Amino acid sequence: MTDQGKLRVMRTARGLTHRNALRKKVQRVTIERLTFLSDHGLIADNLTDWRPGGTLYTAQMGGAHWTPGQSLPASFTKRTTVTVAVELRIEGADVGPLEGTLHGKPSGDEPFLEFEGNFLIGAAVPTTRVELTAKGALPDEVADCLARSLRWTATIGGQTFDLGATGPHDLFVTFDTPVPAGVPLHTPFGPEPAPLEDGITHKRLAAAVRITREMALQAPRADDPDTGEPMDPHDPHVIARILIATVPGYTIEPDASVPAELGHPHYYNETPGMAQAGAWPIVDFRAQRAECQAIVRYVRGMLLQIGCPGEARMAVVYAHADVDQGKTALEDSLLPPDPDASKYRFMAGRMRVAGGLNRNQMRSHLIDGAPVVQLLALADREVAVGELIPPGSVFNSYEACLKFTHGGTTRYLGGGVPEGNFKEPADVIKVFYGLVWLSQIRSPETGAIMNRVDEIVCTYR
Repeated sequence: MTDQGKLRVMRTARGLTHRNALRKKVQRVTIERLTFLSDHGLIADNLTDWRPGGTLYTAQMGGAHWTPGQSLPASFTKRTTVTVAVELRIEGADVGPLEGTLHGKPSGDEPFLEFEGNFLIGAAVPTTRVELTAKGALPDEVADCLARSLRWTATIGGQTFDLGATGPHDLFVTFDTPVPAGVPLHTPFGPEPAPLEDGITHKRLAAAVRITREMALQAPRADDPDTGEPMDPHDPHVIARILIATVPGYTIEPDASVPAELGHPHYYNETPGMAQAGAWPIVDFRAQRAECQAIVRYVRGMLLQIGCPGEARMAVVYAHADVDQGKTALEDSLLPPDPDASKYRFMAGRMRVAGGLNRNQMRSHLIDGAPVVQLLALADREVAVGELIPPGSVFNSYEACLKFTHGGTTRYLGGGVPEGNFKEPADVIKVFYGLVWLSQIRSPETGAIMNRVDEIVCTYR
């Protein structure tokens, strides 16, 4: 130590003060709490499974996102500026007010996570709350910023204190405010529970942001079939299309590699004995595909999580032999429900829309003078009269679509049709080969029940 015999003074608001005496006023500075003020405040703490529910993170730790030893996630809208509140404990501040500067810096070059601002401390208040605004705006993209640490320093009375780091912070950047939905659906039979795909949880939001980001990175390299130009990953229509494309196709046959309790391929998962996760488990089994209606529910759920602008409906497109001999494409709504009560049925005590051919597809017909019960179905490949086809394949009641509207434009995105971007139902129906009447018989060779094509009503391609 040197210069102890010299009197060193500095000018303050109260006049000349011995510098060593001033330094003694602040002995230690620590961070007690950090709160992301601009957090959407919508994330529930279920990180274990795909079910809805859980406790909001904002209801924990008094609303803070970080205290020593615990860090909770937050979400923000892209291109906005993050604001935080940092609560400091000042030890030894026993004389007069002092001005300070607080600086938080991320480990990487991310100005949207760098903070700096001034504060004032006084003897009567041992803790000080400092509100800061980031130096830069968040990226203009849906993204996750995981395990970010912020290093903090405080300068008070000319002395700099290392406050250590807060974190790791898991931050999610969404298109806009996530949409929890989760409200009952009003139907002709009264209110029904909200779709199980509704509800913001940690696991769901993390998956939706990650998958959207992964697919958006591919979008600029793919030409838009409508315009021939590179697709804009900031366009809500493009986001809806790239999310539909995360499932390579549809299937109506169960896959043994998917746990039975998840209900592949239909993924209703409504009853307490099942996962109660709706179509969300598709995230883990995209390669195994799913029914078209399940794929649409899964994509709709992800759009809600990231706050994608636009209206996302689930519609079914089909045809019927009684309407223009099957040549005209018809449309029913599943979400929101169709107001026509004839389009509903009950299964396992719950209402379900019986859209498309599900509600009117049977007839009694004479074949070689004998009455036969026939079913009307849409064939997803070319078939021939008399062909025998195993149940659970080829034949469908409809094509479920994400009917997405934004900016005055509506597109029909077929579940399990990654390249589909249809302008109207007449385009959608062409995913099928044709409309047929079929009946069930026993195979002469094996004795197994088979679907027999009795009549081809019309073809679409």
